[in-house]
Amino acid sequence: MKRLIFFVLVKSEALFWLFVFLVLALVMSLLSVVINLVALLCALFGKGKVKRWGINCFEGLDNYRSAQTGGDPDDTLSSRLGKARKRGSKWTFIANKVDLVAIEIFKDANHCEKSIERDEGKKQVTRY
Repeated sequence: MKRLIFFVLVKSEALFWLFVFLVLALVMSLLSVVINLVALLCALFGKGKVKRWGINCFEGLDNYRSAQTGGDPDDTLSSRLGKARKRGSKWTFIANKVDLVAIEIFKDANHCEKSIERDEGKKQVTRY
């Protein structure tokens, strides 16, 4: 009987914390629009650690979007586009537009090529 009570208590606690984490995830999802806007402003106009925080947020978002589109969660979209362009993929057009934004807005020439992470991509489930 004690084991059954212990089992129910542990499962109940686990379910409670799952609910808490889901509520926190929902709140963060709702706040993400504001956080992304602030991060963008920090990445563009911030200095020092504030700028680094903005860039870190967008790199994390980039990895998340890569995973959502079937890529390795440790690989960025820019890295995947750079690899695709090297293979002569139809996605070269998008890689060129990403490079255009990178050079004109961030003064970062050859962004996709420089972003290639050769050690990432093993968990990728789709190809560009």
